[in-house]
Amino acid sequence: MNTVNSKSKDPISRQELARQPHRVLRLKDVMAKLGVSRSTVYKLVADNKLPKPISLGARSIGWIEKSIDSWLEKQEEKANQRG
Repeated sequence: MNTVNSKSKDPISRQELARQPHRVLRLKDVMAKLGVSRSTVYKLVADNKLPKPISLGARSIGWIEKSIDSWLEKQEEKANQRG
C-alpha cells in the first residue's frame, strides 16, 4: 500500500488505516475492489444495488470505503445462504 503519513512522509501501517474513520475510494479503486468495469459500477448504483457515491467537489465523486466493504459482506452472506 502506497499511503504516506503527511506529517512524517513515512508509510502508514494497515492498523493506522483501519483506525481512520472514513476513507474515500475513487472510481478506479471501487472497480479494482469489486473486479468490475466502470459501466457496471454505475449500473449497480443506478439499480440501487451499490451505495451511491458522495460528492467531493464540483467534478469529483468517491465512495466511503466502509460502505463498499459492508456491501461486499452482504453479497458474501447472500452467496453463502444460497450455497
